[in-house]
Amino acid sequence: ILKKNKIKPKTILFHSIEDFINKNFRKEIYSECKKLKIKNIGCSIYNNQVIEDIFNKDLSTIQLPLSLINRFFYEEKLLHKFVQLKKKIQIRSIFHQGSIFVSESKFKKNFPNEVEKFTNLKKLISKLNLTIDEVFFNWVSSIKEINEIIIGVDKNNQLLKILKYKNKKN
Repeated sequence: ILKKNKIKPKTILFHSIEDFINKNFRKEIYSECKKLKIKNIGCSIYNNQVIEDIFNKDLSTIQLPLSLINRFFYEEKLLHKFVQLKKKIQIRSIFHQGSIFVSESKFKKNFPNEVEKFTNLKKLISKLNLTIDEVFFNWVSSIKEINEIIIGVDKNNQLLKILKYKNKKN
């Protein structure tokens, strides 16, 4: 399908470790990637339960969530371990699945265990006279182990703001 449409992605990701473990599916994907000369093959990780399954696998890219609220992979020094294993690291959910933009009541409903952490972060950020999205973006961008940051937007002005933060840093 990709050949017919003359599309050549740089990276192909398995949606989950479960997809990667499926030998028939994995064999098909690796075969297609070999035909198309795609060398970056990776997997999306959603939580820490599959970490050990990833370490010794033939994957060049790892995509995982990371934000100031969800710092697990950072605090456990797993980013460093992925770098030692020569894995390219892609980060998603830097705005905690967009939850930092919703009302406080919606945040409490969706993330009850993280309310205190988020409240404390907001207090600190307000003292810095910065926006919450700027702080979240700048924190993730400052981590040297990260190769790429994946950002989802649903409005043009969100993208423009993020690009402004990036340009401020350069």
